[in-house]
Amino acid sequence: MISAEYQISRQEFSEREELRRFYNTPTGRKELCQEIYDGRLLGQISTDDDIYKHNLCVRRLERMGLLDQEGLEGLVKWMLDRDPQKFPEDIEE
Repeated sequence: MISAEYQISRQEFSEREELRRFYNTPTGRKELCQEIYDGRLLGQISTDDDIYKHNLCVRRLERMGLLDQEGLEGLVKWMLDRDPQKFPEDIEE
């Protein structure tokens, strides 16, 4: 996780926003969900291949600003506020 004290450059901010726009479409959200699943971000890591995929997934989320302190707090709040029965429908929005 990137600490709150870390300051990003204009270029990093621009790249972060570009990635967010790319993934903030129905197709992009499905792709990101698949990358998180394939990257074993929320699962157990048992092989070297799993470690590699996990690290790629973490790096992608870091590049989008989702794993910095502020982004992660918002993500956790959003996850805990959701009705688990409605989550799959939200991906299609």
